[in-house]
Amino acid sequence: MHPGRRLAFVALLAWAAPGGLAGQGLMTTPIGFRSGLTEGAVTTRPGTLTIDAGASARWTGGTTTYRLGEFNIRVPVTRRLEGRLYANSYSWRQSASGLETGREDLSLAAAAMVLTHHGLRPVAAIIVRLDTPTGNLPGRERSWRPSARWSLGWELPGRVALHCNLGIARETRRGEDYVRELASLWVSRRLAGRLGAYAEVFGSTRERPDGPATGYLHGALTYLVLPWMHLDLHGGVGSAGAGSPRWIGIGVRQRG
Repeated sequence: MHPGRRLAFVALLAWAAPGGLAGQGLMTTPIGFRSGLTEGAVTTRPGTLTIDAGASARWTGGTTTYRLGEFNIRVPVTRRLEGRLYANSYSWRQSASGLETGREDLSLAAAAMVLTHHGLRPVAAIIVRLDTPTGNLPGRERSWRPSARWSLGWELPGRVALHCNLGIARETRRGEDYVRELASLWVSRRLAGRLGAYAEVFGSTRERPDGPATGYLHGALTYLVLPWMHLDLHGGVGSAGAGSPRWIGIGVRQRG
């Protein structure tokens, strides 16, 4: 089954799931959404600010990449509208041809929460994003790359939060433009006390003009240090179509 159809089916099952769904407590708790694969549907409430930061190591074939920064800053405009800034990470990329370093591209986004979670109704947001050619890391594309996605979220019985994304993006690879569709499913749960965990699956039709469909699995353990801040230890793997990448990382999310 196509990744988009599969996730749409899962979302439909979650919509129809029995039992009372209580509030948005789990989804407003600072947990998850640091991978860059799934975007959360709940916007930051006015008077607060959400900041993510982290570092990671990634292995793809014979190339190792270290990233530092991974900033994601979410600024509320109204109760249902926020701006999102994905600031340039600094990368060190080691391959057989040598070491390359530089800043990655900066991205801007706006998220509009069009529905709030109530009963079986999910929280829903439309997110538009623009990746800008502002980095200086060798091999980065020199193009403006827009994307849009629909994000839905539910709070389920058993202290479980579920989010799914369906989207489309315009990409460029070596000067050639193409369009790819994407879908993801993200689940988090409070395990015990301050300890939590999340897992996600992400699928895309292609990551290069003539490439195959790609998929990723990603998960993390989180620890709520303070009511408004958590730390995470995360890792993931990708499919052969994506170059069979593996990565691990650490991060922090602050909300307040």
